[in-house]
Amino acid sequence: MKTTCILILFWPLSMLFLSDEVQTSKTEVKCNFTEKNYSLIPVDISTDVTILDLSYNKITLNSRDASVLQKYYLLTELYLIENNVSILHNNSFGNLSNLKILNICRNSIHVIQQGAFIGLNKLLQLYLCQNKILQLNPDIFMPLKNLRLLNLQGNLISYFDVPQLFHLESIILYGNPWNCSCSLLNLQNWLNTSTVTLEYEPLGKSWAFLVGVVVSVLMTSLLIFLAVKCPIWYNFLLSYNHHRLEEHEAETYENGFTENPSSLSQMPDTNSEDTTIFEQLHSFVLDDDGFIEDIYIDTHKLHEEN
Repeated sequence: MKTTCILILFWPLSMLFLSDEVQTSKTEVKCNFTEKNYSLIPVDISTDVTILDLSYNKITLNSRDASVLQKYYLLTELYLIENNVSILHNNSFGNLSNLKILNICRNSIHVIQQGAFIGLNKLLQLYLCQNKILQLNPDIFMPLKNLRLLNLQGNLISYFDVPQLFHLESIILYGNPWNCSCSLLNLQNWLNTSTVTLEYEPLGKSWAFLVGVVVSVLMTSLLIFLAVKCPIWYNFLLSYNHHRLEEHEAETYENGFTENPSSLSQMPDTNSEDTTIFEQLHSFVLDDDGFIEDIYIDTHKLHEEN
């Protein structure tokens, strides 16, 4: 009985949650048209689309594209990354009142007209990174009453007046050629006094690569230093350096050879490969007088010549 009462009590609540999930799944419609080589926004997309990705095409966002976008009024996310957009015209997104994320990074935008963002009342995130924007009139952000994140990284902006963005939480400005003059004083004061977070450039994989290069250079320099200051290999090669026999050494060698004539036959045959290695090692030895011993030198003729 208690179990039945509990089920009856929570049944309407569970149905409410289930209906919300079903409604969410129905209203979220994704369309991906990336890398299609489109030069215009297609007109045959379902009007129920909520997330539209048109990145990596050749779209210019001209007046014809702006009129086509009016059809997709349910859009909450629009991605136009790496297209051919150079100018954001007035009322380019006029009918997209539900849009929350707009990403137009890596285009060639150098002009943003005064009314470019009119109608984007619910926009939360605006990405204009890696374009060619030289200057921005802060009034163009006035229609963005709920903007939380503004990304202007990697443009050509040298100064920027304080934008009237009362709900802004984060702004990304690095990668611009800022002119550190009095024109930036208001922006600096605004960043210091407001609750807006100024995000800095994150450490990417390039730093790991740079550290690897520095470590490699240091290790190579250390090995070269040890090779120069501690030439153990040189002493090893020097032990093979030959010198001209003195007279008493020649006589001793001749007597030993006469007493043991069988020693020659007992000597193992030298391998041609060993001879080649010996000659290569001998070539690295400095201060060599060029004299090579020959066990077949006739010592008697040597005495006569001397």
